[in-house]
Amino acid sequence: MDSIINIQPVRQTVAKTTRQWVRKTGEVVVKTYPQSQYNTNYYVKNKDKLTEHHLCACGNYYTLPNKTGHNNTKVHKLYVKMSVLINPMPLDL
Repeated sequence: MDSIINIQPVRQTVAKTTRQWVRKTGEVVVKTYPQSQYNTNYYVKNKDKLTEHHLCACGNYYTLPNKTGHNNTKVHKLYVKMSVLINPMPLDL
């Protein structure tokens, strides 16, 4: 006897962002729109801040979205390790 497998179509759900605020008149406004639209609008508004290069103490440059990746590089980890050896923190904090 053949077993029948019920295969449901995979629904693609779009992540939604909901914003809620209260106007001065006391009216509550709720606005929902796709997450991708919110991300695009945020990037356009903050492009200068997000693409600005910052100089790290280790001597390399990074941008804000890549700060975690920069902190995990060999150069930065070596700098942190060497700075702790050269300037150890006092034990009586």
